[in-house]
Amino acid sequence: LIYRYFGRSRARSKRSDSVPFIILGPNVDHWKDTGKLLASRGFNVMACQRVQDDTDNNDDKKHRYDSTTSTGAAVDGDELVLSILDALRWNRAILVGCDADSILA
Repeated sequence: LIYRYFGRSRARSKRSDSVPFIILGPNVDHWKDTGKLLASRGFNVMACQRVQDDTDNNDDKKHRYDSTTSTGAAVDGDELVLSILDALRWNRAILVGCDADSILA
């Protein structure tokens, strides 16, 4: 997992009013401008990019990380989102998905 965190502007929001964003997409750098804009408006933003595990040559293992797979993506997506929420101690978040990762959202 590759991620980029954009912290909210403290001058623009109250902590209780700010709902964080988790953005899932093929490249975290594509969300740089969006993350900065949302952070300037008082929102915390976590942009995430999933990376395939190339250490195992087994096709089943690689297929598990393909976000177009309905069964594998749902399980991996749940685990991914829950681990981000737990790590950042967020109770809730707005999920945004782009391209094939929109299935996870």
